[in-house]
Amino acid sequence: MAANQAPPPHPPQHRPTWLVVLTCLMLLAGGYSLVAGLLKLRDPTMILMVGGSETLDSEADVDLNRQLTAARLAAVTPHRGSLRVEASCEIALALFTLYATAAVFARDRRGRALTLGVGILGIGYQLAVLPLYLALTRDYAARGSALLARSIVENVGPSSADLSPDQITARLHSAIVGGPVVAAAVGIAGSLVLIFFFGGRRGQLLYGIAKLPRTERRGERRENP
Repeated sequence: MAANQAPPPHPPQHRPTWLVVLTCLMLLAGGYSLVAGLLKLRDPTMILMVGGSETLDSEADVDLNRQLTAARLAAVTPHRGSLRVEASCEIALALFTLYATAAVFARDRRGRALTLGVGILGIGYQLAVLPLYLALTRDYAARGSALLARSIVENVGPSSADLSPDQITARLHSAIVGGPVVAAAVGIAGSLVLIFFFGGRRGQLLYGIAKLPRTERRGERRENP
């Protein structure tokens, strides 16, 4: 083996706290993404399931919900094909995430490499789908913000800040369009955390790719005789 070549990884001998926490989060994220992808594949309009009248006690409530449903459908229709492709990619990434999670739980020596793959693919996925979701939410915000503002006024009543309907509509528009940006930022941050821990010194030491300096090894032996 060349002197500058890293040794092959070996199975971890223990599970530190950071490994358990991150693996559990991967399990939750992978399971959630799998369910969300399957639901989107079946009905892409579920992405925009927000707002609406909580009760249908009057004809006005029924009409409002009907208009919101029409707005969701009109916003999704131009992007339906792209959304199905996106949902398929989300399902594939979710399955890969669950596979990597199982490898880490089983102390497989490939767990580190698989998790780094999850982090890299997760960043790529978030950046790739962000333009699609921005276009979708802009379309929906243009059609549905005023309807959602009306729904809020009817169900909640006047706000404590005495916002006008136009102000509520403007804030809802910003919130709807900003949603995908926040979701992408959270997803990228999670992927960077995986890369930092599994790709950094902690992950290298855990999987035997790097070794402690002699002084640190002597200190460990003195602490654990």
